[in-house]
Amino acid sequence: MIGERIPRSDDQVWLVFQEEPMSDRMIAGLLTEVRKNVTLRGNFDTVVDLGRLAYAAGYALQIPTDERQTIIITRFDGMGLLWVKHLEDTDDSDWALIGKIRYRAPKDGMSAPIRGVTMSGVPKKVIERLPLPDDEVIPSDLRERVDKCLRQIVGDVGSVQSVHINVTINEESGSYLVQLMGQNEELMEELEYGTTEEVIGVLRSPMTKRGYYQAEDGGQYSWNPLKDVSYDEVEIANGRLSLTFLRPRVENTRFLNGMYVLPRTAREVIESELGEGVVMVVTPDLVRYKKGAKQCWNVLFTNTNVGEGLRQMEYVVCTIYDIALLFECEQIFNVDMKKRHPTWTSVNHLAKVKIPDELMNRSRMGSHLEIRALGDRDGRSYIF
Repeated sequence: MIGERIPRSDDQVWLVFQEEPMSDRMIAGLLTEVRKNVTLRGNFDTVVDLGRLAYAAGYALQIPTDERQTIIITRFDGMGLLWVKHLEDTDDSDWALIGKIRYRAPKDGMSAPIRGVTMSGVPKKVIERLPLPDDEVIPSDLRERVDKCLRQIVGDVGSVQSVHINVTINEESGSYLVQLMGQNEELMEELEYGTTEEVIGVLRSPMTKRGYYQAEDGGQYSWNPLKDVSYDEVEIANGRLSLTFLRPRVENTRFLNGMYVLPRTAREVIESELGEGVVMVVTPDLVRYKKGAKQCWNVLFTNTNVGEGLRQMEYVVCTIYDIALLFECEQIFNVDMKKRHPTWTSVNHLAKVKIPDELMNRSRMGSHLEIRALGDRDGRSYIF
C-alpha cells in the first residue's frame, strides 16, 4: 500500500496511503505527539475531531512536494511494515524501514481517521530477509491521489463544528446534562439524559458513529471523547459529587472487563450517600512485568467497607493504562451500598517499573511520575 508521509507541525504527521494494495481509494490519519527526528515507536493518538481534522487537511494540501515523503506498507510473515523513501540521495538504499505498523481503518465510507496506530521494532533476523520496496509500483499520480483524499476529508466535514463537552448533573430534574461548548465558550447545545448508559453513549458517539454527533435540528458537532470532555464537580444535597466516575466507561466501554459497575440512572447518582475516603493502592506483579506482560497490575481499596462490587475489581489484572484511567476518578461508586467514595491514589514499586511517558497527561499518574526521583532517594511512597 503506497502513500505519503506529510509533516503537519513539529509533533504531528499525516500518514495517507491506499486502503488496500492496488486500490485507488486512500485513507488517512493525523498522528499526534510525534517526536521530531526520533524513530516512530509506541502507541500514537490520531486526531478524531472532524473539524480539526478538516482544518489540518486543508493545511496539508499546501505542503510542497519536497517536504513530503513517499511511504509503502508491505506485508511479510503476517506483519505490516512501514517504509519511507529518503528525501535526498544517500549512500545506502533509497528506502528506510520505519518498523512494524498496526492500525484500525476508518469507519465504512470514510477516508479518515485511522486510529490506534502502533509502531514497533522489527527483529534483526527478520530484517535480513526483507526484500526492499520496488519503486516501479509507485504510481505517477501519487501526489494527486493523496490530495484527493485530503480534499475528501475537508468535504466530508461539511458543516461539522468542533466543540468541547462539559458533563454535569441537574439535581432538580434528576438528569445528566451534556453541554456542547463552542470555541468561545458559548453554549451550542444542551442535551439531557436520564440513564448512565445514555450519557456514556452520546459522549462516545464520535468514536462509534461517523465521527460526529447530529442534533435534532440538523446541527453536526465533533469532539474527541478522550480529550475534549470535562467532568463537572457539583454540590448536591448529599455533598460534593464528581462526575469523573464516568470517564473510564467513556474512554473504554469494557473497562476492567465489565467489573467497573456504575449506577443505572442520574437519580441513583444524586441519591447516593457520600462515603468515607478510600486509597486506591496499585501494585505491579514484578515477575509478570519482567516477562513483558502488559496485564500485570492489581488495585487494592484500603477501606474495609467498600462493598462486594469494588472488591471484585481487586481480582482483575490490569494494564498500566487501566490504572491511569481509574486514577482519574476523584470519586468511585460502591453500587452495593449506594455510596460514592472520595479517592486517593498510591503506587507501589514505582522505581522498579517504567511508566509510559504519554501517561504524564493523566493528572494523578503524572503526579506520581513527577515525584519518582524523590521517591527513589528517600524510599517513601506518596498518596495523591
